Amino acid sequence: FITVNYFFYEGEKLIFEEIDLYIGTDYLVLILNNEQLRSELLARLQKRTQGPRRATHNYLYYLVFDFILDQMFQTLENLEDQLEDLEMDILVYAAKEKFNRIIELKAQVNLLKKYVRPLIYLGDAFHMNENKFIRRGNEKYFSGIGTRFKKLYDFVASLGELVSQIQNSYDSAVSMRESETSERLTLLAGMVAPLTVITGIYGMNFAFMPELHWKWSYPVVLAAMVVIEIIFYIRLRKRKGRS
Repeated sequence: FITVNYFFYEGEKLIFEEIDLYIGTDYLVLILNNEQLRSELLARLQKRTQGPRRATHNYLYYLVFDFILDQMFQTLENLEDQLEDLEMDILVYAAKEKFNRIIELKAQVNLLKKYVRPLIYLGDAFHMNENKFIRRGNEKYFSGIGTRFKKLYDFVASLGELVSQIQNSYDSAVSMRESETSERLTLLAGMVAPLTVITGIYGMNFAFMPELHWKWSYPVVLAAMVVIEIIFYIRLRKRKGRS
């Protein structure tokens, strides 16, 4: 009796289901709840066992794991595509909902590691064949199953690294956006500061301030403010151009 945790996608949700295998010397009982998966598996078995010489018990056993592995690799490829699309979206705009999606995908990858890791030991059991369940001459069918289990786990591990990379990209994008905001606020403060100084000086209301009684004081001060802002803007543009 062997239980294999199978996984697939429904929309953006990762679904885990059990596949139970009851195996004897002359029978194989397969129990799974997913009707679509069951239909696809039966179609695969019928297609690959046309000749009576190939429809051996061990070969059927191999075909079940071959089918399950194909489906799980396809699911991981789908997950990889989602991660790559998410990374590109983050490079364009790092929104909060994208961070929530990163956390969700990270949890999915961690769950995948938990469920895929036992398959490595199952592959080792195939290789050792301690109970001689795999009959002589049928070892060729199972020689690559253990290797594919390990590649499946390596695939999941690489997706975990990709999720971490995407999270770092998100953090960098948020930091860059905050830096740009701070730069704009600093620029605004720098432009307002000279005007604040001028208005502060002429708001002190000392008794002896000749400019207060001059006919052209108001337009001259306004013009000086405009000139200061223009000079500040031009110097800022040249500095950004050099950087």
